Amino acid sequence: IEMIWNILLFGGQVIYNVGGNSQITIRELAELIGQRLDKNVVLHETSEKISGSPKVVNISTKKYKDEFGDICFISLDEGIIKTIDWQKNIYENHIV
Repeated sequence: IEMIWNILLFGGQVIYNVGGNSQITIRELAELIGQRLDKNVVLHETSEKISGSPKVVNISTKKYKDEFGDICFISLDEGIIKTIDWQKNIYENHIV
């Protein structure tokens, strides 16, 4: 949250990447989310490429670090667990 507030209040750039510093394929990410939700992920194999679709998502926080300095990140797995818990809380309490 500190990162978002820094950008909102003091950021000098238009766009920042705030996703962290993990490198993971789209498939691995889908499988990780599926594991955390105890759901099967069905991926269809195809030889067709989706135009503009990245094979690997590699997020750089260099712009943020250059402006604000280093920041500690939680692991991608922990972030997914926290996001799932947050979403469950929203829907269970009818906050939406």
